[in-house]
Amino acid sequence: MAQPAYLQTALTADVLQSLIDKGFSLAEIGRQYNLSRKELATAIRNLGVTYNKRIKDGTTHRRPYGQVSEKYRESHQAQFDEFLRLHNEGLTFTQIAEKCGCSLSQVGKLFTVYGYSFDTAYKTKAAHDAIKGAKRTYEDLCKRAIAKQFNHPKLTRWESLFFDFLRANDIPFTCSKAIGKYNVDFLVDTSIAVELFGGSFHATGRAADRLHERMKFLIENGFNVYIVWCLSDETSIFPGCFDDFVTFRKSISGNETPVGQYRVIWSDGDFISCGSLESDYLAAVKPATFRNNALSKYKAPRD
Repeated sequence: MAQPAYLQTALTADVLQSLIDKGFSLAEIGRQYNLSRKELATAIRNLGVTYNKRIKDGTTHRRPYGQVSEKYRESHQAQFDEFLRLHNEGLTFTQIAEKCGCSLSQVGKLFTVYGYSFDTAYKTKAAHDAIKGAKRTYEDLCKRAIAKQFNHPKLTRWESLFFDFLRANDIPFTCSKAIGKYNVDFLVDTSIAVELFGGSFHATGRAADRLHERMKFLIENGFNVYIVWCLSDETSIFPGCFDDFVTFRKSISGNETPVGQYRVIWSDGDFISCGSLESDYLAAVKPATFRNNALSKYKAPRD
């Protein structure tokens, strides 16, 4: 039987283990000792050397995040020193990455590798404290509304049903559409703002005042408003509601002055109120707290 090639070199178990622990690849070790990968695999197996790869199929055992070889630490020391200097000057990880032309993950990895961890909770608290109690500008509120449109929250059960109805009937719409500083549940076509209110709190206290301001803003800026008050404990919107909306949409499209209209109904399709820009709509939009719905159940517009 032929003698293994590694026995003809000065490669011992201790030397091979040391090279592997320092991060040298099999290709680098093979070039140094003039051995092929297969011959090195034989050496690792026969000498009992620990290696973090499976020689047979070439797959890698992933090391824990931040655990690197000594060779890696030595080769990246200068880069980390620069990262640390910039961090001590007050730069964030993102700013460090941009300034040094590397990825954000690389910055975070090196801080972990060299044993640094930073609690950023104090920075978050400081940011919250800075704006706590401060009145946001209109521009800030508009930016927040736009951000909410593109990252809108999960739809409620009623919004999901209305969403499915619009999509099934090929009616163009936008979810959580930003209009000024406000977000409406749906903007249908380009002029109908649809709101689905699932709680009686919308009609009381500060929420009622904000509802008045919201309606005034939407109508005076040329939008039509369609409001659905959702009955408590109802898991669906009745077909009558959808039929009523279709009728309202057609009336808007056929109206010579199709802006500034509003209509308010219950989720079972029962009528509450309607009007236009000239109407005193505040009281009309706010429904009675309790009523009998289409199923003759004593219901309230709350969850």
